[in-house]
Amino acid sequence: MKNQPSRCLRTSLASMTLFLLMSFQAAALQVAEAQVTDTQIKAQKSPPSALQNNLQIPNTMEQRLAACNQCHGEYGYGNTTDPNIPRLAEKPAGYLYKQLLSFKNGEGRNQAMEYVVRQLSPAYMQEIAQYYAAQRIPYQQYPIPEFAEEVLARGELLAKEGDPARGVPACAHCHGGKLTGVKPMIPGVLNQPYDYMVSQLKLWRSNKRSTESTQCMQVVAKRMRKGDAEAVAAWLAIQPLPENREPISMQALPEELPGWCVLEENEVNL
Repeated sequence: MKNQPSRCLRTSLASMTLFLLMSFQAAALQVAEAQVTDTQIKAQKSPPSALQNNLQIPNTMEQRLAACNQCHGEYGYGNTTDPNIPRLAEKPAGYLYKQLLSFKNGEGRNQAMEYVVRQLSPAYMQEIAQYYAAQRIPYQQYPIPEFAEEVLARGELLAKEGDPARGVPACAHCHGGKLTGVKPMIPGVLNQPYDYMVSQLKLWRSNKRSTESTQCMQVVAKRMRKGDAEAVAAWLAIQPLPENREPISMQALPEELPGWCVLEENEVNL
């Protein structure tokens, strides 16, 4: 989620406001349903869902999250025009919830996201996280700059084996053998847009990323040599997605995470 306030803050405030209004509307609907007694329901001879049917705006997650599409793309598939805005689809629900919770608690560095989530309840943020985690992204062939073969080979080496001499673990060590993520807190890195991956690695290196759930990637990014961010980002961007893209469990990792990488899971085991 973006490091610096985006133009999306200026251009989609109306959509964000609609998003919040629909969130309040959903909460009001829950209260209204709770206030309708069994006697009233029988008298009306209609199920509680009739309350929803009378809404002028469809009470669906797609409709509620329409404002999110302005920056993160439809279904959270991603924004191809701004490398600082991540895709949300397919990332573990625990990871997404942690990011939302960080923004709500004022721990992020993104005014747009703080504005969007400030009125949302933890339960509703969990619902949002689970919705995006369940989406499946169509494969895309992301463009990358023209690199020599040895640069892409370096990227593949970092992804699969790391650089032990510099203390850099392989991407697969923490993000799973298929690089599709590890529940509940580690996102997938495969087939991510090149510009996004480069920008995030550089933000980790400079301690300027919008949220910091752990210090793991700061350590990794600072140990990488010059040009490694571009090399590994390019290799990851052009890799096909496996048929099974479900994030694995932490127990399925063949090795434990490095000792200096401690995940702050607290309330995020969704």
